[in-house]
Amino acid sequence: MRRASRQRTLILITVVVLHATSRADARDGASPPVTLDTAPEQEPDPQLDERPDPELLDRRIRLGAPLSPPRDAFFYAPLGLPRLAAARTAPTGTIRFALGGSHTRSTESLEAGGHAQRFDGIFHEWARFDLEAAVLDRLTLFASARIAGWDERRDVFRVFSDGPLPSVRGEDRKLLFGSKTGRHDNLADITLGARIELWRLREDDVTAFGIAVQAKIPISRASDLTNAGTVDVAVTALGSIRFGDLVLHANLGGVFPIGNETIFEGSGARLDPFVQAAVGLTWIATDRLSLGVGLDGATPAWSGAGIVDQAPITATAGARLAVGRASFELGGGLGLTDGAPDTLFWFGIGYWFGRDDDDTLVAASQRRRALGRLLEGEGAGR
Repeated sequence: MRRASRQRTLILITVVVLHATSRADARDGASPPVTLDTAPEQEPDPQLDERPDPELLDRRIRLGAPLSPPRDAFFYAPLGLPRLAAARTAPTGTIRFALGGSHTRSTESLEAGGHAQRFDGIFHEWARFDLEAAVLDRLTLFASARIAGWDERRDVFRVFSDGPLPSVRGEDRKLLFGSKTGRHDNLADITLGARIELWRLREDDVTAFGIAVQAKIPISRASDLTNAGTVDVAVTALGSIRFGDLVLHANLGGVFPIGNETIFEGSGARLDPFVQAAVGLTWIATDRLSLGVGLDGATPAWSGAGIVDQAPITATAGARLAVGRASFELGGGLGLTDGAPDTLFWFGIGYWFGRDDDDTLVAASQRRRALGRLLEGEGAGR
């Protein structure tokens, strides 16, 4: 009897230990004990699987976007050349604000028209404010304003067109009397525009095709040379293709100045419509860092304006760091042709706002994952 009692006690202890171990394993994420439940395994919700991962899309849009170097070579700086942009628009309700600046130096000397012509100018974009809002699916509105000016002490604009005196506004008085031109740093212009996404590969991808339209409106005085006195309308085709962590962006379009230019006075210089293009490759190196290179150029915008009648082609490179919803961008570039700037440098700080605190991309991703875990738990418990 005693022996039988001891055996029953040992069996009972063993059962209790095994039961406690299985519960501990379940809490630690180990495989649940084998049961004889013959209920069919729950199929995953196809609609849930087809939904894009908002967190992944957010990463691809923010880090995979092209870098945004300035396009301020020579007297292209006062014109409305659009910066390289992605074709994929952000989710509806997303708002982006950015603050940046740049400094571009352009130099050129040559004998033309019986004159020793020389251009040596530094264009300072002291502050550039950008605001974008994804107001509808596939439609983003944007606006920008910049405080800019030329380096009054270093600038040399000895550009001759068809007369004995420099044709750039204010340079004749500087040459004849040695007086300053009185140029100032100020609010140069305001740009308003829209980007329309016409086609996208998938909801969670940035491969897309679209179009952008913008108009640059002059604000500053004509004597400051920070705008050309024209309303510059630009129409640009946008394309983006993703190859894993690499995103290739390409833009091609035209710029159409409307009105009379104010850079040159009393000369045969003319501002014509011109073609502009840009390509950029962005590598999403980590969840926070992306690196990019780019190439941009344009056909000659000016004719009869001496040494500024040249086409600029510029190579650029930079990096973007994402910290939370903020991003920091830094880069530089070199000119590849006579009409391009010698050197350029730019920086930028951006911040992305969601639709509201309860519907941000990250929160949506967390809810999706929680729902997936809940469905998995229900299937395992049957």
